Amino acid sequence: YLSDKFYSMGVGGLHSVDCAGAWVPAKHNLLVDIDVASYYPNIILTQGLAPSFWDGKFGPIYSSIVERRLKAKSEGDSTTAAVLKIVANGSFGKFGDNYSALYDQEMLAHVTVYGQLGLLVLIAMLTDNGHRVVSANTDGLSVMVNPTGNDYTKVVAEWEAMTGLTMEYTPYQGQYQLDVNNYLALTEDGKLKTKGRFLSKRNDLRHMPSALIVARAVGHHISKADDLTVTDTMVRETDIHMFLFCASVTGQWKVTWGDRKLSKIVRFYKSRQEGLPPILRTPISD
Repeated sequence: YLSDKFYSMGVGGLHSVDCAGAWVPAKHNLLVDIDVASYYPNIILTQGLAPSFWDGKFGPIYSSIVERRLKAKSEGDSTTAAVLKIVANGSFGKFGDNYSALYDQEMLAHVTVYGQLGLLVLIAMLTDNGHRVVSANTDGLSVMVNPTGNDYTKVVAEWEAMTGLTMEYTPYQGQYQLDVNNYLALTEDGKLKTKGRFLSKRNDLRHMPSALIVARAVGHHISKADDLTVTDTMVRETDIHMFLFCASVTGQWKVTWGDRKLSKIVRFYKSRQEGLPPILRTPISD
């Protein structure tokens, strides 16, 4: 516990254990998201970490990938920056993959433990200086700044000097969440930042769509986009894909719709038509 917040540390990193809620700063207050720029890649570089059997060859190659990504990002080349971000972050993941040439569990532990303790130190510093952490996850945190506390930017700058890492700031108009992995934030310039169940894009191949219309309607309501109500957004939507639910089924179960057997990935929508059979999931064995 730090102040009123409980934090959990695991292989995937540090995160706060959050309940559902909405945080909107008062008129003269500030809610700000503070993220470490390329946290795990920069821990690897600043600490000179490398898989033990690469004989000094890993560092220069990895450094060039990170530098190329940052250059592409600064030049507005979002496609190259996105691809190289996957390469840089994916390389970290391969430290725990025993089928990879980068496999090194000690390296994995060095990076994750350093990352967890580093973020925990920043949380403690901000808390000690009178600021309230709303949420924290792996490489960043959102903070309700106390206007009577010590300047939070000076606290963060002190942490940057200690670690050699750089922070990025995004002021929020509000943050609305179910938990640490499912939230929607409205930035100061009116853009929506979404995660988990609040993703509302059909072309996001990383997640299975599930009632995307709900996330879109909530997002429009919070951002006041086109002054649409939740009902307006739902009634006006004509793309059936936005109403789809998805579920994956393991090998121990079978799924049927009436007399039809369905696949392991089930996509369906809720119909107002009467007399349709239910979708049933039943165990294969007793």
